[in-house]
Parts: sequence; C-alpha cells; structure tokens
Amino acid sequence: MKAKYSNSTKLLIASWVIYTSLYLCRVNISLAIPLIQKDLSISFEKIGEVISVFLLTYAIGQFINGYMSTVVKYHYLLIICTLGTSCLNILFSLANGYLEIFIIWCLNGYFQSIAWPTLVGLISKRYVTSTDKAFSIFNTSWALGHLIAWLFVGSLLNYYSWRKSFTLCAIITLVVNLLAINSLANIAGFESKEERNSVKIKSPKSVKNKLITLIAIIYLIANSIRYCLIYYLPSYVYSREHSVPLMTLVSCLIPLIGSIGILLTGYKFSKTKIYRKLLFMLVFTIALTFSLILLPYAYDINLLIGMTVISLISLSIYAITSEMVTNVPITLFKKYSSSLISGFINSVGTLGSIIITYASSLIIEKYGFIKVFEFWGLLCLFQTAILAKVSLEMKNSRLVRRPGFEPGLTGLGGPRPRPG
Repeated sequence: MKAKYSNSTKLLIASWVIYTSLYLCRVNISLAIPLIQKDLSISFEKIGEVISVFLLTYAIGQFINGYMSTVVKYHYLLIICTLGTSCLNILFSLANGYLEIFIIWCLNGYFQSIAWPTLVGLISKRYVTSTDKAFSIFNTSWALGHLIAWLFVGSLLNYYSWRKSFTLCAIITLVVNLLAINSLANIAGFESKEERNSVKIKSPKSVKNKLITLIAIIYLIANSIRYCLIYYLPSYVYSREHSVPLMTLVSCLIPLIGSIGILLTGYKFSKTKIYRKLLFMLVFTIALTFSLILLPYAYDINLLIGMTVISLISLSIYAITSEMVTNVPITLFKKYSSSLISGFINSVGTLGSIIITYASSLIIEKYGFIKVFEFWGLLCLFQTAILAKVSLEMKNSRLVRRPGFEPGLTGLGGPRPRPG
C-alpha cells in the first residue's frame, strides 16, 4: 500500500508540473496584449478573434483528445502536446502581422487541448486515495500556471520585448515537460488494453446524460467569465494604471486567490453530498454576480478595495469551475469515461467561451469596461438559475453516496456503469 501511495504521489506531482508549465505557452498572451496591439497595430476586436480561434480549436481538440486519450498511450500524447505548443510559441515571437498570429494561435489551441483529458483520465484511474483531494491539488495547476506565467512574463516585459518572452516561455515549457513526462513514464505500468476498452464501451451513454449536459452549461458560463478575466482584466488594470508592474501584480490575484478557492472546495467538501456541493456553488455564484457588477465602482474608490473585489471574484470563479469540470462529474461516474466526460464538459465550456470572449471584446471596443462587467454579471444570473435547478434535481434523485455504492446514473435517466 505504501508503494502504491508513493506512485500516486509521483503521478500527481508529475501531472501537476506538466499542466502548470503548459500555461507558460498559453496565457502569456494576456499580459502581452497591450504591447502586441501597439507593436502590430491590432484592435481589441482583432485580439478577440485571435483568442476566439484559440478557444475554438481548443474545444474541438477536447472532443478529439478525450477519445484519443482512451486509445493512445498518454506519454505519446503529452510529448506531441509539448513539442507542438513550444514550437508554435517560438513562431508567434517571429510573427509580424495579424494573419500570422491568428494562424499560429489557432494551432496552439489544438496542441494545448491534448493535456487536459489525458491527465484527468490518468489521475482518476490511478490515484489510489481520495480523487476529490487529488483533483483539488491538480486543479491548482491551471490556477498557479496563470500565476507563474504572469509573474514570469510580467517580469520579462519590464526589460525585454514581448517576442523574447514568448521564446523563453517555449524553451522552459519544452525542457520542463519532457523531463516530467519521462518521470511519469517511469512510474509503474499504466493503462492496460482492458482498461481502455472498458472506457470505450461506457462512454457514449455517459456523455448523453441530462445531468452532465446541465453541468456542462454551468461550466460553460463560469469558464467563459474566467477566460474573459484572464484575457481582459490585465488590459483593464493597464488602462487605469498605465504600469506593467502594477498590471502584473493586480492580475496575479486571479490565479493566486483562485488556487485557494480550488483547495478550499476540494478539501472542505470532499466528503459532502453532491447536491450540497452544488448549493455551495450556488452561494459562490451569487457572490460572483454582485462582485463583477460592482468591481469597476470599487476600483474607482480605492485600488485596495478593487483588489479585494477581484480576490472575491477569483475565489468564486475558480471554486465553481474546478468542481464542475472534475470533482462533480467524476463523483458521479468515478473512473468510467472520466477522460471523455471531463473532455466533453471542458469542450462545451470552451465553445461557449469563444462567443462570450469575442462578444466581450466588441463590448469593450464600443462601450468600455464598465458595460462588459455588467454583461458578465448578467451571465452569472443565468448560471444561478441553472445551478438552483440542478441542485434540486440532485436532492430529489436517488443518486447518493453511501458505503458500497458506486456512483453512476441511477435515478437520473440512465443505467449505472458496471465495473469492467
């Protein structure tokens, strides 16, 4: 048992490192947007198109790689992911026009999509202790990945061009990930042929389930707002402060406080019934709604008050997204089809982000930042209604956590998966 736990720990650490380092080649564009706009004379509308096409290929890739991760060895997929995104970031640093960065970032979206379903499937099947706690730790990778990327890129932008920052991010990601993938491959044998076959048999019915669809819609809204904050909040702060260091400092609150939200929900609610988890998510959503609408007014009063509101937004949005994309669906389905279901939910969330991030760029271009914060607040109101509906359905369903019970689709319109 001790050896198994040791392998589980190594697995979790290696997976965390891989996904964290990938964010160096993913969200580095956020802090660089004001400088890219100035250098290449690109409007917010065009930047919105670049971000949207990234999200489109990322979403398509989630569907494809959710399946590929069940039939192809994980380390092959992760190597392809790392090589692809690293090379594309180097090419991005050499781009001299809108069309070039559009095409490069479009391709980057696909390569970045490989890692998520691959690592989620691996952890859900191979981590021998609490998967809720495991994913609360793993989910900090995409929060702290932002923090590390922004701190690193922000410090580089003080002394070097945005082009050099992209090149250095690519080199670091390439070296770190290849070492981490090698470490992951050395941890005792992973997927057997039987495990991969069992996933393929069970996946289609799972993905069609009504509850998963509702969870995907909730995640769609929350993830869209999270992406909008990642891409546009730095520009908002820069428009107010006209300072790269201050922009970096304030923006880093998003992933830093977001990580606390992920750990809080993962550990605090690891043994909580699923409908109670959803009620807590409802409270977070209500707090998020008011915080988004009030943020620009709070920022007008005082920078410290504005940072406090940003912290509340970050805590709420990361708590919601982490639960909706991993812990809630995996609690329902356990290891069965975990990579496909998580990939499906993440893909739906990303597809929604395409529309909302692009619409947000148009609102910013035409009406300014205050209106876009109000727009995000209205989206949260819709999310509140859906969360309330799902919470009631879960409370009234027969799906409960009890000793000897393997969560599945019982009481929710579909059969419970049987162990393979």
